[in-house]
Amino acid sequence: MAPHLAESRQKLIDAAVTVFGEYGFRGATTRRIADSAGVNEVTLFRLFGSKGALLEEAVRQSQSVTAQRADAHLPDEPGDVEAELTAWAREQWRSMRERRAVIRKMMSEVEEHPHISACLTEGWHHMHASVTQYLEQLRERGVIDADAPIPTAVAMLNGVLFADAMGRDIKRNAYPPERIAVGEYTKLLLRAVGYAPARGSNGAAR
Repeated sequence: MAPHLAESRQKLIDAAVTVFGEYGFRGATTRRIADSAGVNEVTLFRLFGSKGALLEEAVRQSQSVTAQRADAHLPDEPGDVEAELTAWAREQWRSMRERRAVIRKMMSEVEEHPHISACLTEGWHHMHASVTQYLEQLRERGVIDADAPIPTAVAMLNGVLFADAMGRDIKRNAYPPERIAVGEYTKLLLRAVGYAPARGSNGAAR
C-alpha cells in the first residue's frame, strides 16, 4: 500500500473510533468520519468498502493496541508477581476508562449490529488468555494452589476492572479510591488462587 494511502487509512480508523463514540453507529456517517479524518469520502470507500468494515477494523485495532500495551507488563517468566499483574491490570483499566464512551456505545448497539460483539469479544478473550497463561506458569512453579480456580479468578479480575472502568463516574462511592483500586483487585486475585511465593531477596517468586 502506498504511504499516503496507509496514512489515510490510519486517520480514518482513528476518526471512526472518535466519531462512533460520540454519535453511535447511525450517527457515525461516512461523511462525518471522513471529515473528521481530513480524508476524502471516496478514499474511505476505496480503502474499506463500507462503514461497517471500517468500524470493525477500528474496534479490532483499538483492542489489539490495548492488549499489546498491557501484555508488555506480563513477562514470559514471572518475576515480581504482584507488581507485574498490577501493572497489567492498571493498563487494562486505564485503556477501558479512556475508551468508556466508545465501549458503552458498542454495548448499546450489539443487538442491532452483532458484528460489533465479535470485535469486542476478541479483545476480552485475549485479556482472559494472557492472565490465564501467566497464572498457569505460577501453578507449574508451585506458588499457587494446585487446584486454584484460575478461570474463575481471572473472570473475577477482568469483571471488576470492567465494572470499575465503566461505572466509577456513575456510582462514585461503589469502588475503592482510584489510587489503590487496581492494586486491591490484584491482591484479591492472588488470594483467590492461593498465591504463596518462595521468598527471594526481592520478594519475587522463584
